[in-house]
Amino acid sequence: MHTTRPLLTLLLLGVAVTATGQEPATPANRLAVDIFALMDRLAVEMNKEFVIDPRLRGLQGFSTKGEDADYDTLLAILRSNTFAAIEVGDQIRIVSEATARSEPSPIVQEDDPSISDHAVVTRVIDVADIRVPEVSSESGVPATAAAYLVPVLRPLMSTSIGNATAIPGSDKMIITDRYDNVRRITAIVDELRQ
Repeated sequence: MHTTRPLLTLLLLGVAVTATGQEPATPANRLAVDIFALMDRLAVEMNKEFVIDPRLRGLQGFSTKGEDADYDTLLAILRSNTFAAIEVGDQIRIVSEATARSEPSPIVQEDDPSISDHAVVTRVIDVADIRVPEVSSESGVPATAAAYLVPVLRPLMSTSIGNATAIPGSDKMIITDRYDNVRRITAIVDELRQ
């Protein structure tokens, strides 16, 4: 009895909305984005070639911009569907997140507002000035700040794209992730410096 009452209420609401002349909200009448048409338009505007992973077939995106969607909207739609866009020269490669970190992502050392938060980037961070507990590895070589920080920071990174690696024998680490998360990790490291 309790399960039929909410179902009946939903059905009546659907009839009431239809009776007012407005269509019920469905994905079909929200602002759908044909991502393949968007990529065709962006290829011309950006003078870039899109190389698309065949697994992207059938993907549909939604945005409040609809047909006016831009490159950042494309990146957000791809991100929400576990894909990434990697810019390499005159190409933009659309790949699954699982393979994105093995693609040549741009190295971004200084923050750049022109880079989308959804872009995959790499950054080298020097952590020599961060004090860590004196710990030594099993080999007897003292652990570096980078080796100490990598396991602390790794859980904060994307499970499919994110990666943090300590450069052996140095106090530098390499991180790869979406740009918004790279900035967040950098901010955390900066806080640890204080």
